Amino acid sequence: MPICIAGPDSGSFEKKKALAMGWGSTSRSRDRQKLPDILQYASQKVVPNSLCSLTYRMQIPDTGLCATGLLKGICGGDSGGPLVFFPKDQPPVEIGVASYINSLKGCGRLLGPAVFSRVSAYYDFIMQT
Repeated sequence: MPICIAGPDSGSFEKKKALAMGWGSTSRSRDRQKLPDILQYASQKVVPNSLCSLTYRMQIPDTGLCATGLLKGICGGDSGGPLVFFPKDQPPVEIGVASYINSLKGCGRLLGPAVFSRVSAYYDFIMQT
């Protein structure tokens, strides 16, 4: 079953919970990669891009979406994986695509929100291709 994607009028999703999914490393260590045998997921909360901008010391564009979890999040190898919002009594919606983390802080750290590509920013492109 195909997933719904966030459209241009979907809103920011700030403070909403979503699931990040991927096959990336399950180790928080930057030096040791441990790849899973089954698809992993982590609950994330969408946070303002301004919070990411402070963490990354650079401006996060509107085409980005920041999310963080309680000691869980995306890691190396998760790039391209979905960030999915599950609205009540409605089909799930893909709101982000895993892009990058702050490698200095490591994976799934409290002070290291991840940056996802905001699906709604690319809605027209996706629908045309």
